[in-house]
Amino acid sequence: MVYDQVAQELSAEALACLDGDKPVVLPLFSPRTAAQFAKAHHGGAPLFVVAMSGAVLAALDSLRFDAIAVADRPDAQSMAEATERLFAAALQLE
Repeated sequence: MVYDQVAQELSAEALACLDGDKPVVLPLFSPRTAAQFAKAHHGGAPLFVVAMSGAVLAALDSLRFDAIAVADRPDAQSMAEATERLFAAALQLE
């Protein structure tokens, strides 16, 4: 086996943020992680989702979010740029 990624539960701190009322910027790099998050998420915080690709966005299923950005390219630099854009937008809500 070359690579094995074990799914992790969200931390208590992450759950508290997601249950709050302040915006949460959520970068998602893979369809698997996006699907796991969509299934487990029950919080009420405004979600600003950054997806690495259209496939990641599609895996969010029926998750409700306040803003979405899809990276221009599936790489770390594009994810960082998209995350910065949504972070700036989230700050405007506060």
